[in-house]
Amino acid sequence: IVPGCTSGYKSNPEKVHFFRVPKDDVFREKWQNAMLRKTAITCKHSVCEKHFKNSDIETKKLLYDSNEIVIGISPYKKMKLKCGVIPSQFPWTEGTEATEATEETGTEAEVTEVIEVNKINFTMHRVEICLFFLAEIFVRFIFKIKNCRIHIHINNINRTFKKIRGIGEIGLRIY
Repeated sequence: IVPGCTSGYKSNPEKVHFFRVPKDDVFREKWQNAMLRKTAITCKHSVCEKHFKNSDIETKKLLYDSNEIVIGISPYKKMKLKCGVIPSQFPWTEGTEATEATEETGTEAEVTEVIEVNKINFTMHRVEICLFFLAEIFVRFIFKIKNCRIHIHINNINRTFKKIRGIGEIGLRIY
């Protein structure tokens, strides 16, 4: 429904993922304004992934144990948009981010990386993956979780890394 976009046409063999337009009237109007459409769009319309930044699209989820510690990473069955995202990549905008068509993951999600929290023989690679996704979680949920809950979670992480590396605090702070 983006003016000039040929994704999904038979004449365009490129395989891309499409996202449904939101059902919420206010949010849907924001999408419509961003696409410079004069005619109304409905929640039955869809917009291809090319009109979103790569950072707007989620492809993996974190898996937690009963103590809310990250234990693994698994791909979604299909891509999802982050909450509150509006299409922003159009031919008429400057600096349009080039997005590559991503392959859909299989029909079943499988764990691709498991982080064993209780073992000291972590590889640095696993620790880096854990830190990357934990940082993403903090940013995403910082306004949704009470401050005391965040500090408890940080203390759990610090204890975990002490076990892993035998070092002191890792210096995670939220202001």
